[in-house]
Amino acid sequence: MSRQYKIAYEWQEGGHHRSQEVIVESDNELTTASAEVTEAVKNAAAHSANQPQAAVTILSIVPYPWNHA
Repeated sequence: MSRQYKIAYEWQEGGHHRSQEVIVESDNELTTASAEVTEAVKNAAAHSANQPQAAVTILSIVPYPWNHA
């Protein structure tokens, strides 16, 4: 069964830290080591930044929408 995840990540650009989130749908449980996460963050960061990032840090991967009881 497919599930959506919200991935938060950050990078440094022009001496400032920038952060962004991306929503990914997957049939697998995602972790920071997942190829799907790496690809989604790489693609999203390329579209949101003015210059290539030296390093992108994944801050969190959580099921989305977040259902807390």
